[in-house]
Amino acid sequence: MDAVVGQFLDYARLGEQEPAVATDLKALAISAAAPFTGHAGGLKLELDELPPAMVRPLLLKRALANLLDNAIKHGDGDVVPQLGTEEWQGRPFVRLDAARSSAGSGLGLAIVERAARLHSGELRLEARDGGGLKATVTIPLTAG
Repeated sequence: MDAVVGQFLDYARLGEQEPAVATDLKALAISAAAPFTGHAGGLKLELDELPPAMVRPLLLKRALANLLDNAIKHGDGDVVPQLGTEEWQGRPFVRLDAARSSAGSGLGLAIVERAARLHSGELRLEARDGGGLKATVTIPLTAG
């Protein structure tokens, strides 16, 4: 019950007031993944080097931690967060992937979706080959 209440409070005060600052996204992803490395035998980071991006670092780190937490709790295989660029509507974006295979309360994903929107991006959930979900957070590198 405490965890659910904590998530609701996190959602209610979710980062709108946090200023965007130039951030090393690779370092942020490594920091977000660090608490999970001992809990996921199949956690493998695939992180490209990117230029610093204007983001709300605490908010984005919380979103990444929610994705990793879901992937480890509900996934049934390797968890491979990826950081890279892709062209989408003519702009460079950051992509982070994590697998998830069963339903939860959905609040963690709501936090991720809201964080993506606050960075002018989006959260996409797609079926994965072999089952489960692929979660993709896409944000402009100039987000703020």
